[in-house]
Formats: sequence, C-alpha cells, structure tokens
Amino acid sequence: MSRIGKKPISVPAGVNVSVHDAVVTVEGPKGKLAYTHRPEVQVHYDEAKRLVTVAVLGVDRPARAYHGLTRSLVQNMVLGVVSGYEKKLEIVGVGYIASIQGETLSLRVGYATKSTKKVPAGLQVTCPDQTHVVIRGCDKQLVGEFAAEVRAIRKPEPYKGKGVRYEANMSRSSRARPRPEPGRCGGRVRAGAVTRAWPHPVWPRTIDRAKTVNKQKEIGRQKQRRKFRVRNRVRGDAQRRRMCVFRSGNTRRLPVD
Repeated sequence: MSRIGKKPISVPAGVNVSVHDAVVTVEGPKGKLAYTHRPEVQVHYDEAKRLVTVAVLGVDRPARAYHGLTRSLVQNMVLGVVSGYEKKLEIVGVGYIASIQGETLSLRVGYATKSTKKVPAGLQVTCPDQTHVVIRGCDKQLVGEFAAEVRAIRKPEPYKGKGVRYEANMSRSSRARPRPEPGRCGGRVRAGAVTRAWPHPVWPRTIDRAKTVNKQKEIGRQKQRRKFRVRNRVRGDAQRRRMCVFRSGNTRRLPVD
C-alpha cells in the first residue's frame, strides 16, 4: 500500500468536493476541476470531517501505483482551486520579446517570423514586460504543459543562455565556479616556482623548474643507453654472432633448385 495514498486530504473551507461515478469534482474560489480516476482505486469524501480518502481495490503493482497517483492528483486539485499555480518564464537575447494579443501569445526569439501560441481556456497569461511571461491557473498540469510548450519554441542554449527559460533557473553557462587567484595554491607560492595556466581540473599546480629539467635530462640518458644496448646486440662480438634483422615486407621465398 502506498504511504502517500494512505494520507487523507484535508479540504479547506470554501471548497466543495463531490464524487460520482468515478468522477471527482472540486470547486473553489479559483475555479472548478474534474478528474476521472482509474477503476483500480476508490475515492471517498467525508463531508462531516471534510476529508478525502483514496483506497486501493487491487494488490498488484499497477493498482498500488495508481493509489498514490490518484491521491496526489486530487491534492493538486484542492490546492489549485484555493491558491492556484504559477509559472514564470524569462526571455533572454538581443531583440527577443514577448507580447499578448487577445488570446494569443506572440514571441520573437530570433526566427524569421514571430511564433504564436494560443492560450488554452482556464489559463491567465500576462506579460509584465517584454522579456517576462507569467502563466497562472488552477490546473497544475495545464499550467506546466503550456509553460513547457512556450519554452520549447526556443530552449536556452548552454553557452550564453539565450532563449526562453524558467525564471530563476541558472543555465549551464552561469553555473561556473569561482576561480581562485592565479598563481596561488593553498595560499602560498614557493620562490622560483612556475604555475600552470588556468583552467585546471582542480587547482593550479606549482612546478619546480629545476626538477623538470633534471627529469628531462634523465629521460634523454635512458633513451641513449637503450639505443647503445640495441646497437651492440645487432652488431655482435667475438663470442656472439651478429644478429640478423629482417623486415617482414622485404622477405621473399627463394626458388628451390
């Protein structure tokens, strides 16, 4: 049994709830909503206690999933008719503007022609200025769906954040972490040390120039010793014959007499 589905829903004053033939109707100051629930669950409204309870009729996994889902949807309906829902969109870009013309939302977001979206019934769409759009309504699903459709016209790009985005939503480009002071690691810099140029995966590492030069010299000496060792093996000496080296591309089979 769902822990969310077992919780009763408290109905505030001024909200009317009715359940008839699997149709749950909620009416309040902000509007009226109706929802047809699944046959796997049962919704009951107690008028005396002003509580809505959801019961599950099956024991299989889908029925238990619909238990919590139905309870959440009814809770959203109750909250929607009391306080309503709101989505704010911000338009970022040079020359990007939005305007309301009757029941149509017009956007100019960098295309050759302006984009228009018809406002669905039950929503209130306003433009406080040319770069902001506010969507209000009592249906949470309708508010979120229309906001997503408007955002999909020009999604914010990750470099400069241009496009239509949810307000107070930081894009990938604006989440850059603060950079430390160049040339410092842990607050101290050794004398004669050279720092790597930023950016660096973690911190700018200090490099000792003398150690770096000595390491490069040692690598050169190792290469020289390896070359002499291979040359002596190929050349041979009095106790060991000269090594024969063939390339696979030059080997040919000689004819047999």
